[in-house]
Amino acid sequence: MSDSFQEVTSVSWFGRIKRAVGGVVFGLILIVLMVIGLFWNEGRAVQTARSLAEGAGTVVS
Repeated sequence: MSDSFQEVTSVSWFGRIKRAVGGVVFGLILIVLMVIGLFWNEGRAVQTARSLAEGAGTVVS
């Protein structure tokens, strides 16, 4: 017959606050990276559109 046991752990108030603040900081970093990525992608899209418009103007059909 096997004995069963249960291990109980507790997290301190400071530990919970530290994890919450860490999550907020991580989220803010992700938002900054997303904004940078969005501007980079939109700049590339504008450059591609201008290149296509220039190419369409020089094509002889």
